[in-house]
Amino acid sequence: MEDAPSVARSSNNKKRKAGSEDPSPPKKAKILEESNVIYVAKLPIGLDEDGLKKEFACYGQVLSARIPQPPRGYGFVEFVDKSSAAAAVADTEKEIDGSIVRLSWSSTPIEKEPAPVLHVANLSPDATEDGIRAAFGEYGIVLRVCLRTGAGSETQKQPSGSANVEFSNEASADDARKALNETELFGHKIHVEFATSGRRGVGKC
Repeated sequence: MEDAPSVARSSNNKKRKAGSEDPSPPKKAKILEESNVIYVAKLPIGLDEDGLKKEFACYGQVLSARIPQPPRGYGFVEFVDKSSAAAAVADTEKEIDGSIVRLSWSSTPIEKEPAPVLHVANLSPDATEDGIRAAFGEYGIVLRVCLRTGAGSETQKQPSGSANVEFSNEASADDARKALNETELFGHKIHVEFATSGRRGVGKC
């Protein structure tokens, strides 16, 4: 008679274990699926970072690529958007130099210096972020446009006539500076130079 409670407790424990056999997916797996950085294994040892970027440009715009030094047969590729990264990971037959590489999501961000920033002055009040992005995007990947505002109410501040444009690399920023400085945009002759707070980092608008 005294053993009955013990049997009942054992039965309840078995029920609880059976109910916990289907846990939700680990949070880390969800994070990896949302990354725009992929991990590339089985890389040819002679491949450099520029070559790695070119290999994956067919899936979308590539922001950067990194191969740890000394080369160990793996690297990382960062795309502008997650859909491009997803397209790359889905390619199970990707070949580089005749060998199939192994692709997977990566939670490791690619370490890089702050992006180069151009300061654009004498903008028209009619200037828009989309219009600025389109004009400067002709010379490379624009990561962010910060259209500065000045006087006005908190809900309706007026454009201050200047903006910051953040590029993915300094070469593209310099090409845009040389091409667009002292040219017309939205009917105004604009002045373009690297941000005075330094060549890198947009900071606050």
